[in-house]
Amino acid sequence: MLVSPPNFTTFLVKLAARCNLNCDYCYVFNHVDQSWKSLPRRLSDDDQQHVAKRIGEYTRENNIDYCLVVFHGGEPLLMPHQKIIQFVRDIKSLTNARVDFSLQTNGVLLNKEILDAFQKEKLGVSLSLDGPKATNDKHRLNHKNESSFNYVMRGLNLLKQYPDIFMGVIAVIDVRNDPKELLDFFII
Repeated sequence: MLVSPPNFTTFLVKLAARCNLNCDYCYVFNHVDQSWKSLPRRLSDDDQQHVAKRIGEYTRENNIDYCLVVFHGGEPLLMPHQKIIQFVRDIKSLTNARVDFSLQTNGVLLNKEILDAFQKEKLGVSLSLDGPKATNDKHRLNHKNESSFNYVMRGLNLLKQYPDIFMGVIAVIDVRNDPKELLDFFII
């Protein structure tokens, strides 16, 4: 019996090779492999076009009728949101598949203008947050070793005003933290 090879239906696209936070557990920026330093800060316009074209070709060649594109980083919002919107539109125009889009952010750079634009394009947004302030600030500081918590919470509170695109929160759980405190916090 011949078995068809599996198809890819989720594409993770790294928009920025930098981050505005300096999480000590980050496997990209704070561990042995420092090759990110030689990468461009953001995905170029030419590379965006190439990615959009290849996703379109791949979905057509493999008869894929649905796929998901997830924008990631570093921090993807280090790319201007207008460029992200154009990238979404380019991918949509170059594929016959139905494509859903999401973006994973630390929330620090979120504002109403960005969220209005993302809502119009149906670009989902997930937020990274590790827990209450003391828990979050054990690992998720900015490059000046200052707390990111209040900025992330501001982003979270903005996202709550956009339930159609707010896709939830992801957290890195430090097992040394109180599980009940975390669960209570995340009932947000």
